[in-house]
Amino acid sequence: MAKNTPEFHLDILGKEIRKGSFVFANCWNGDLQVCVVDSLSPKMVKVRRVAELRNSYKTNKNKYPSELAVIENHDDITMFILKNSNKNDLS
Repeated sequence: MAKNTPEFHLDILGKEIRKGSFVFANCWNGDLQVCVVDSLSPKMVKVRRVAELRNSYKTNKNKYPSELAVIENHDDITMFILKNSNKNDLS
């Protein structure tokens, strides 16, 4: 039985993640990366780094929606960094 693909997921800030959305993802050696959403599954979101959009090969990563933040304006960037920072990292 085929599973239905959802239209959207909710990110860490409660915003809708849709196919083609630009998001922040904390992956690839723990670096904060700007990514684009390639597809959605019932539990996961498949993302690809923006830096790799021109490459002929794709290196997609599956991420949980709670690990992503949709980029709409500069306030989103600030909130994502504050939510993912450790208190020990702040000087």
